[in-house]
Amino acid sequence: MQSEPGLQYPVHQMGVSGGTLRMLALMTALLTESEKNLIGVEEPENYIHPAALASFVEHLREARNRIQIMVTTHSPLLLDYLNEPEAVRVVRRGDDGGRRSSRTMPKASAAPWKNPDSASAPITRRRDSGRIDVTKRVTVIASGETERRAIPHPVAHSQDRGIVIDGVRIPPRQQPLDIETAEKLVKAARYENLPTPPDKFVILVDVDRADPQVATAPFRECISRQLRDIAAPIKIAWAQQHLESWCFADSENLRKYLGRALGSVDASRPDLIDNPKRHLKNLLGSRVYTARVSEDIARALDAGTAAGRSPSFRGFLDSAIDGDGRTCPA
Repeated sequence: MQSEPGLQYPVHQMGVSGGTLRMLALMTALLTESEKNLIGVEEPENYIHPAALASFVEHLREARNRIQIMVTTHSPLLLDYLNEPEAVRVVRRGDDGGRRSSRTMPKASAAPWKNPDSASAPITRRRDSGRIDVTKRVTVIASGETERRAIPHPVAHSQDRGIVIDGVRIPPRQQPLDIETAEKLVKAARYENLPTPPDKFVILVDVDRADPQVATAPFRECISRQLRDIAAPIKIAWAQQHLESWCFADSENLRKYLGRALGSVDASRPDLIDNPKRHLKNLLGSRVYTARVSEDIARALDAGTAAGRSPSFRGFLDSAIDGDGRTCPA
């Protein structure tokens, strides 16, 4: 049960937001005495109101006096709250596909998240008279953990156009992405982020072999009825054969990642590949296909190449970057 000042009655954990539960779990890990020597926290900014990050950082400072803490993040806001460039390592992918880790210089001006012209800055921002102006933020509603990890990477180039994938919301407890769940996720993202809600939503629907227009029609109806009070544009995009078909859309970089040929898979029309997830698992050999692997593959993909071969990926890019209406891409 949860109680807070101003609440007239206790609230069961099933009645609070995922962000609240996640913050409670993080606080428990940081504040509980433990014999462990290291605490690892992955992307603490997910599902948490930005204002709560300041309090989280203060608890980080306190906890690190008694235990070593390692935090991974994509949030420049969290780094601003921390304001310790000397404690940050920036990880980049090199030209050879490998990862490079470098320690930033102990100067605020050297921190890439504070420099809006830096190529490594995770979010394009500008500072005017002490105010921070964040670019247009897009929240994606998708079906699972694979999408949550992979989707932000092939769209990262949109930062040059002032657009950032601010988050990928997925159903809890591996539930399917149906109309009711999509509605709840949109509303949660909208009202949990006051006073700075997302500027646009994109609902990504797995249509499998169905006609995209038919499969996405119920979602479009949901937008026009249940979500008509949401001021931000809501777009519907679709993946023909789940996210894995997009991996084959850039066959050259996929081959480099796998270190082998793609066999009999015809990557020229990736949306028509039958069961691309099964093909990808077979090509991985002894490696297990996980959401983290899908994220690594997504990092290696060239968005322009993939968009040229996959109509569904091109439609998703159009919805996330260019589209402002409430229609489904053809």
